Amino acid sequence: MQIITREQPNIHPIFNQFDKLYTELSEHTNSKKLVSAVYSDVFNPLIDLFKKYGYQGDIITRTKQLPPAILPDNNHKDVIVCFSSGKDSIATVKYFLDKNYNVYLYHMRHINPPLYDEYIQAEKLADYWNIPIYIDTIKLSGKHDYIEHPMKNYMIANGALQWGIREGITTNIAFGNYFTSTLESDNFEFCGGDDLEMWEIYNSIIQTIIPCFEMKIVLSSLNETLGKVCPDKELMEMSVSCLGRASMRTHWHDWVKNKYGITLPKHRCGRCYKCCVEYIYMTDHDLQEYSEEYYKYCFNNLRKNLQREDGIKYSDEEVWQHYFFYGRDRSKIFTCV
Repeated sequence: MQIITREQPNIHPIFNQFDKLYTELSEHTNSKKLVSAVYSDVFNPLIDLFKKYGYQGDIITRTKQLPPAILPDNNHKDVIVCFSSGKDSIATVKYFLDKNYNVYLYHMRHINPPLYDEYIQAEKLADYWNIPIYIDTIKLSGKHDYIEHPMKNYMIANGALQWGIREGITTNIAFGNYFTSTLESDNFEFCGGDDLEMWEIYNSIIQTIIPCFEMKIVLSSLNETLGKVCPDKELMEMSVSCLGRASMRTHWHDWVKNKYGITLPKHRCGRCYKCCVEYIYMTDHDLQEYSEEYYKYCFNNLRKNLQREDGIKYSDEEVWQHYFFYGRDRSKIFTCV
């Protein structure tokens, strides 16, 4: 099991329940029946969702009385952005700044152990915009069975929300996700925490103790993110939009340069699906130097990534439709790959 330990104690028992379920549900199965004491059945939809898609063990719930609500004052033009320093969170910040919000950044350090340099870039971006940032440090012990723990984003959202309440800022928080995908079409192992059902359940749980709570997810698609960030070369260089381990990123970045003769933005490995999607988009929109061979490599890498997730082969058209939101007529070489 994986246990999360926060630097600051939780301000309400309902957040302790989140942490407890994060630990219990971090294993696919358990030889013992797990007993979770939940509040007024508000967590039951989350437990049912895990049982449907990812958890095979037994969970017996015991209902506890819901503690008193938290009633903070909210300025509706204040927002805390859960900030990773990647393109999606950067695009989210730009969205709110363009609408004259007072933006605060929250970054949870160590939630992504391989990406240990994210917080450095998060601080640099806060300085770039001259907006406040809080770096929250957590500790993780043990392991989880999922490729990406489906409750990871809950842990980040809980930290941001509690920081906003402690500091008297706001309970409006935002994530750089897309409020469109569903678990019927996505792989729970990879991206359960990003999906519509997970955020709908989170909203319903938090609103039982903070009726005015609002999770803001303002981006509609990857295309919107790329359109906001990719044309800005300075932001592209500062962003960390890569799933490659920080310790290997420079090595793979140099490999791409030596093999294909192109230079990618600084914090890119050039091999993970995020880097591949970004390169294809940028070359198709004339924002990045072009290499036909590397373009083919990226597209085939995306095909392999889908096959790893689902175990089936995909056609060129299916790969394109999964990753890209603009017409294939914009592709440099779609008919060649």
